[in-house]
Amino acid sequence: MLGLTSAVGLLLSPRALLSLFRRKPCTPLLLMAVGLGAWAGLEWLMSAPGATARAARAQVGLAAVGAWRTDWAQVALALIAQEAEAQAG
Repeated sequence: MLGLTSAVGLLLSPRALLSLFRRKPCTPLLLMAVGLGAWAGLEWLMSAPGATARAARAQVGLAAVGAWRTDWAQVALALIAQEAEAQAG
């Protein structure tokens, strides 16, 4: 509890905060990294499951799930044809 109190005290006292930044120059970067990490973590925890997948499909223009399917048999046949061309020529 004492550490939290001193951290809040530093944040509320600009003069002490600036002196800390002068003594330890990496402190502002650390504070920004912790803040961004906390923000990103909260956003990730609060997002709906699958929201990012829906957003990715909407960005590509695929509204329905499974609207784009890969025909793996065609892919395999194309690879076999490429290998045959490489061996022949």
